[in-house]
Amino acid sequence: MSAISRISSNTPWEPIVGYSRLVRAGDIVAVSGTTATDERGLIVGAGQMYVQARQALVNIRAALERAGLAMHHVIRTRNVRHRHGTFCGSGARAQGILR
Repeated sequence: MSAISRISSNTPWEPIVGYSRLVRAGDIVAVSGTTATDERGLIVGAGQMYVQARQALVNIRAALERAGLAMHHVIRTRNVRHRHGTFCGSGARAQGILR
């Protein structure tokens, strides 16, 4: 069995809830649900879906880079939103996930 490594988001609630931003077990990497927070755990882009999506992707990129990976290694993403409306895939395009 491969060693499991964890990368923290350093948000204040991570140790309370008990999750890690990224978990790696051998060749398998899982990134947890990611929100639009900055390095202090503060919300970025309140009420602005595009800004929030972009920040979540920035957070994912940072975790991947800490694991020695990059966005081009991502093979699947999921988007969950709490309010219906227009979601602009430009944030994902800008981060190199979508074509």
